[in-house]
Amino acid sequence: SDGKNVYWLTSLIAPYDESFVVYNDIFAKNSKDCFMQNMKLKNVDCDSFKVLNHCFSKDNKYVWCIGGKFEPVDISTFDVCDDGFNKSLSDREVYFSDGSHSKIAKKISSGYAKDSKQVYCYDYSGKAVILKNASPSTFVSNNDGNFSWDHQFVLKKKKMIKNADAKTWKLLDINEGFSHDATHVFRFDKQFVGADVDTLKIFYFTNMKGSSFKFLKDKNGIFDEYGNRITLAEI
Repeated sequence: SDGKNVYWLTSLIAPYDESFVVYNDIFAKNSKDCFMQNMKLKNVDCDSFKVLNHCFSKDNKYVWCIGGKFEPVDISTFDVCDDGFNKSLSDREVYFSDGSHSKIAKKISSGYAKDSKQVYCYDYSGKAVILKNASPSTFVSNNDGNFSWDHQFVLKKKKMIKNADAKTWKLLDINEGFSHDATHVFRFDKQFVGADVDTLKIFYFTNMKGSSFKFLKDKNGIFDEYGNRITLAEI
């Protein structure tokens, strides 16, 4: 604010008044209006408007995210399952006018929510979707904006990880998407066929330029990012 107006980045969104509250870089409100980034929300009840996390907000009827407004099955029980942003993204270095600098997280909206009837997912592309096969009563988000599970399935955002056993599934590396259950190994939603879970580990490789890479390795060798066997010489 310049004391007269309020801006989101370079967009003028409202005259300044002391009632203006910023919840995060997605949602804000004043005494009369509610905002999502530089957009004034329509048909919103400001008295009941509540910001739930970095992805979702709601009033007494609707839910909002960057992908738009939707009406959940049961607004009274609608709540978020995580912090609402993708935690697999690398931090970025930010420099300030006084010469100082700091690393901050890239907070890209992505996460899960549920009500008594349905589970919802938004991953910063398109609109929020209903995960029709997910069970609200057993659904758990991994709180990273990427992975979740219930008593039957493991999901990578909107997609079910085929053959993943929800009871034994574990995430190894959020950035590379490496995970496994008792008998299968995965990278994001792709299964690495023939991997030995008992001897599985992450293999770290640094090239001559100092860039670091991660691969999966078991007793039989190394996998490339697509699940094919690769030699150290080929790396």
